[in-house]
This record gives sequence, C-alpha cells and structure tokens, in this order.
Amino acid sequence: MLVPGLWEFFAQNVHPGTIRLDGDTAVGRAYVQEFGRMRDGSSHPNYAVYHDRYQRTPDGWKSAERVYEVTYLDSTPLAGSPLHAAPGARGSRRGAATPHGVAAPPAAVGRPRRHAAAFWLSDTGAPRPHRPPGSPTEPLHPPTGDVMPTSLLHDPHATSLRGAAPLLAFSLAYAVLTAAYVVTNRATPQPDTPGGDILRQYVRDHGAAIDLGAFLLLVAAVLLVPLAATLARLVRRGQGRDQGAAAATALAGGLLASGALASSAALSWTLGRLPEEAPAALARALADLSFLAGGLGYAVSFALLAAGTCLAARGSGLLPRACATTGLVIAAAGLAATLMLLVFGFSYLLPVVRFGGTAWLLWAAFTLVRSRPTAPAVNA
Repeated sequence: MLVPGLWEFFAQNVHPGTIRLDGDTAVGRAYVQEFGRMRDGSSHPNYAVYHDRYQRTPDGWKSAERVYEVTYLDSTPLAGSPLHAAPGARGSRRGAATPHGVAAPPAAVGRPRRHAAAFWLSDTGAPRPHRPPGSPTEPLHPPTGDVMPTSLLHDPHATSLRGAAPLLAFSLAYAVLTAAYVVTNRATPQPDTPGGDILRQYVRDHGAAIDLGAFLLLVAAVLLVPLAATLARLVRRGQGRDQGAAAATALAGGLLASGALASSAALSWTLGRLPEEAPAALARALADLSFLAGGLGYAVSFALLAAGTCLAARGSGLLPRACATTGLVIAAAGLAATLMLLVFGFSYLLPVVRFGGTAWLLWAAFTLVRSRPTAPAVNA
C-alpha cells in the first residue's frame, strides 16, 4: 500500500480474536503486525495490540475506547518494496493510513496510547467500518464471515492496568494505619460514658495513646486523598457521562472521608489536651463530635466512594461481579448508618463500614492490579 506524506509505504495486518460480553458492555483484544518505511529511509517493523472496549447503544454496538500498545519495535532496514495499490484505491493525504484514521509514526514500545476507535459493531456482531474524514477506503479489519466465539483467552504476560500498583500500595498502607489506630485507641470511651469519667479515666490515663491515635488517624486521612484520586482515575475507563459521574462520586466520597477522619483526629487531640478540672460537658461534647466525624461522617463518605467505584467499574468490567456487589452492599450499610441519629442501635453498622470497607478496598485494589486494560482479542 503506497502512502504519501511521512511514509514511503505502510502495511498492516490485524488478527481478530475473541470478545467477552458483559451485559451492555464488551471488551476485547486484537493483535497487529505492521511494517513500513518512512521518507527519511528509516524502517519500522513492529507488533502491537489493540485493547478495545465496546458499549451497546440504541444504534447498536459502538466502540468506546481503543488502547494501542506496541509490544515489539524493530529498526532493521526493510529490503523489499511495496506493490502498487489497486486502481482507484486512496490513501490518507496526511501520512500513514492507520486504523485510527490519522498519520502517526510508531509509538514507543510498552507505552499504550488511547485512540477513538474508527469502527462499530452491528447488533449481529458483524464489523462495519466507520471512516473518519481522510481515512482509507479499506475496512479497518479484514472482513470475516463468522463472529468469533465469546470465550476468554487469558494472557499471563499481558500488561497490567497502569497506575494500579500505587493504588494497592496506598490501600495496604491505609489498612495498616487503620489497624494501628484501632490497637492504639482500644480504650476509647463508649458514647454513653459520662464526661467526668472521660476526663478522669481516659484523658488522664491515656494521653499518649490519644496523641498517637490522632496522628495515625490524620496520616490515614491524608493518604485517602491520593488513594481516592487514583481509584477514580482507574475505574473511569469509558467516555459516557454516567460513568464519569460515578467516578466523580467516588473521588468526592474519598475526599469527604478524608475530611471526616481529619476532623475526628483534630477533635480527639483537642480532647486529650483538656485538664482534669475541665467541664465534663465539654469533654462529652468533644467525644461526641469526634465519634460522629470519624464514625458516621466517615461511613457515609465511604459509601459514596464505594458506590461510585462499583458503578463506574461496572461499565468497564475491571471489577468482578462479586467485588462490585460487595462494594455496593458496604455502600448501602454506610448510608443506612445515618439511621443511628434516630435509633442508636444502628451504630453497629459503623464498624461494618470501617473494617469491611477497608477489606473491600484491598480486594478492589488487588483486583485492579491483576486486571488488564481490556479483555483479550476481539473480532472487531
């Protein structure tokens, strides 16, 4: 195929594979072999992978995202020459006639790039080309008569989801800080403890533990900010407004949860600074405010984080159904905990959200580390 512009010629073979369906979404992978020689004499044989994600719409199946990953790049000069294109065939006036409809030199190896995929699937599953202005007339993939089976081919060497490793590190550190805080503040008074007893038995005898607990809680609050930001970025894999809103909800929930923990830490530290002769009502008020911020405030905020994460990841298939369902259950428990303001017995939901939510967060982070940008190859 002769192409004017940057390239002397460019050839591409796309090997379609399988597709995995999940309700109104699908994910897949196609393998690409490309080679070409540029006008400056440099050659670029390479192998690449298309990581694709699709979305069912009222107009049929459409592509939502394409990640282009070069897995092997060679600069060995090409000794051959291309055959002339068939009469009437057109090439892109801007350079290489790539499946993205734009001209581009080869990407750096191992650095996936996202492109708007220039094709869509009909309801029957047959590929139908969509040609942006300036794209070649040939279909983006070789036409095939049969849709490939929907089995999933696992590739143990596939690149893991970029950015997931820091999320796992943040989650592990947050879990350790949470456990350390619980151990340090195991003598925390109950909500019905009189203010005088708080001053005499808690503040006087556990001043150092209160200070250490406030420090651990504050560090955990700070850690929640990059954790929530990373999580929201990872689960937002699509272009739809609904998915973007869910990811934004997750980020907002994480920021609110961070603020709740930081407020609880500040109130606890202030409580630990009270002298023994301070008013009992003041001690009781500070203890209640710390409990509400770190307990109920955190539970409701974490509910938003968990719900937003699960709803956003549902559209991308990054979280398994069991993990997503568990996160939604924890979110429901966090919202239901608000009933403790009416019936204090519902306060038992607070540790469910605090510790169950932390365990779920580790589960989700570990799952995202093992996730791939999309599922394996697709007949697209």
